[in-house]
Amino acid sequence: MNSQSNTFRYLTGRQTEQPQLAVEEFFDAFELPACYTHLWQLAKSWVSSEYADGLSARQRAEVLFFYEQLGALVEAAFVTLHGNEPAPVVAIKPAAPAA
Repeated sequence: MNSQSNTFRYLTGRQTEQPQLAVEEFFDAFELPACYTHLWQLAKSWVSSEYADGLSARQRAEVLFFYEQLGALVEAAFVTLHGNEPAPVVAIKPAAPAA
């Protein structure tokens, strides 16, 4: 673990005491296919923004690694909540070219 604070920024007091609530509430709001879509849109915006222009190769690699690990975390939370039932697979469609 790094030296940064363990203070939670997003969990409510109830969720801190019962973390499963955060997982349940997340998947009540987002189905797994929507998670993949939102995660992909987030990653695209990271690497195609002006912010990304100033990143070193190492920093870009860290962003992509974070994207992959966050995706794995979402899937692990899904399995924790729903067991090993098959997760729906959704193809990511490329965005339409800008006019």
